[in-house]
Amino acid sequence: MPKRQKSIVLYSNGGYNFFMGEILFASFGLSLLGVMHFKYHWAISILTTILLAGLILALFQTNRIARYLITIFFIIIWGILGYGIGAIFEQNYKFSVLGIVLAIVFALIALGTHKNAFEWMANVDDKR
Repeated sequence: MPKRQKSIVLYSNGGYNFFMGEILFASFGLSLLGVMHFKYHWAISILTTILLAGLILALFQTNRIARYLITIFFIIIWGILGYGIGAIFEQNYKFSVLGIVLAIVFALIALGTHKNAFEWMANVDDKR
């Protein structure tokens, strides 16, 4: 019987932490828009931030279709952010080559971090 080789596996949950930051930032932004539009108290904004973050996280962890839709949403947001930064640096808001390049780079980074979050969730599910 051949001897089994031992391997060292390095694992990081950095993608999942990044995703949690995205969720908190998005839920804070949505609750801030609610405060500005509906003119309710700031304490309600804190509560809606927590509830929205919990809802997004629950949908991400339980529903496969919602997981992919949330991922696509965040990739599009990061692409728009990359294009905006490139357009600001190039000072051309109608068509910016740097903006397109940064949009692609930001979207690929977001895709990589979400892929890491998927793998982290699969590893956690396998250990249960």
